[in-house]
Amino acid sequence: MIKETAWITGATSGIGAAFAEYYASRGFDLVLTGRREDVLRNFAGSLEKKYTIKYRLYLGELTDESIISQIETDLRKDLNVRVLINNAGFAYYGTFHERDLTIHRKMLSVHCDVMVRLTHAALPSMLAVKKGIIINVASIAGFFPYPGHTMYSATKTFMINFSESLAVRYQKDGVKIMALCPGMTMTDFHTRMGYQADKVYKKAGLEKAHTPMDVVNEAIRCLEKGKFICIPGLNNRFLIWLSQRVPRKLLYKVMRNWISNRRDNPSFKHRSE
Repeated sequence: MIKETAWITGATSGIGAAFAEYYASRGFDLVLTGRREDVLRNFAGSLEKKYTIKYRLYLGELTDESIISQIETDLRKDLNVRVLINNAGFAYYGTFHERDLTIHRKMLSVHCDVMVRLTHAALPSMLAVKKGIIINVASIAGFFPYPGHTMYSATKTFMINFSESLAVRYQKDGVKIMALCPGMTMTDFHTRMGYQADKVYKKAGLEKAHTPMDVVNEAIRCLEKGKFICIPGLNNRFLIWLSQRVPRKLLYKVMRNWISNRRDNPSFKHRSE
């Protein structure tokens, strides 16, 4: 019996790994991408033993054209793909003009170009059987103008609008497409940026962090409700609701002050690249 497959980018840890665990537990064979070979192989191997599934790995940077081209080609040939999670991503802190253009273009590639190419590759097989799920992991940052995270928030805005537009188009064709917009989540995402994440995650209030599996479970609930955009956490939904109701001039001031305070907070100190 040929099993249905779930393709997940950025599956080494965090939200990507949580999605891999979820779909493996539902009997899907997995196709995973990641950069840290030992970690990803060990993780995929544990899922294979635990859930009796098969897996395939693509190792390396998704900015490497040879790798993404191979993934794209193989995905287009997979007639059994039923799930695509575009989760791979990264962030950095810094003033736009002070960062090398290369890193801005790299973010555009990983967050936008790769997502578009893989979505385009997966859709024909899903539409042929009128069954499929595509989740593009964006961020609540896509709803805000973020000084210091300009490219991150801009690319996440693209991901949200892209997902929402496709969801409207393919809703009646059996393919569920959704933008998943988590806020602070307990992953190694922030430590890779140089933040002292253990202190960040202890912070209470509206920036309260959620676990990766909390985010995945909320995503599944949103899919079942037919939502095109999923924002896990009442705190995050309130922040976005509030931001859409205050004058933009006030929002700009709040964002400037918030970023300034965060930059001066030792819990959020970052390393230069």
